[in-house]
Amino acid sequence: MTSIGFRLKRLFSELGAFDAALYLIGRVLRLFGSRTALYRYILVAQPIHPHRRVRAGQGSTWTFKEPGLGDSALERMPLTQEVLDYRFAQPVFCLCALKEEELVAYVWFCRGAYEEDEVRCLFVPEPGDKAVWDFDMYVVPRYRFSRAFARLWDEANRKLGAMGYQWTLSRISAFNPGSLASHRRMGARKLASAVFLVLGPFQATVANVSPFIHISFSSRSRPVIRLRAPDSAGPGN
Repeated sequence: MTSIGFRLKRLFSELGAFDAALYLIGRVLRLFGSRTALYRYILVAQPIHPHRRVRAGQGSTWTFKEPGLGDSALERMPLTQEVLDYRFAQPVFCLCALKEEELVAYVWFCRGAYEEDEVRCLFVPEPGDKAVWDFDMYVVPRYRFSRAFARLWDEANRKLGAMGYQWTLSRISAFNPGSLASHRRMGARKLASAVFLVLGPFQATVANVSPFIHISFSSRSRPVIRLRAPDSAGPGN
């Protein structure tokens, strides 16, 4: 079997035939420019658990902070100032994990409706007093095989739980099996899925939740997808 054949076999094994085919279509579309793409998202709800995954006595050199605009921690993130300004124009906050003042990982949360920055879409987590939207979970490459992910989520659970939230909702690329598996291990439940086809200013959305199909030719037009968290946050809540 050739190397290309082996990679294709592995791709179809990891993603399944449907998602692997969409992924390959998306790769071809990318050849025509950055504003030509195909995305498929799995929309999930993850329970906020009060118990820690990492013992509290471990990692005394770890600290956590919520940086605001102008904070030096933001400068160490692979994000442009334009992206940061766009995010802080919404009701968001960021939680960072640091080890001896070195940025290790971060995650962003939005309290209320979130304007997606990869496609044109407004995601609305419901109910607003129990569900928050999370996005852009990032771990610095050298720490990706450490417990940074678990430590950050321990602190996020503590903070979000103290604020009264029971669920955090998010979208995950269907083409990222590693991220999907990580969320499943933390109890994430699939709520819906959506496919976005972007061809310059044209965008077509097909989802298995309202509005189901949305077509737009303008940057001012986008679907509004409302996602309701499950009734129970599960064990421990």
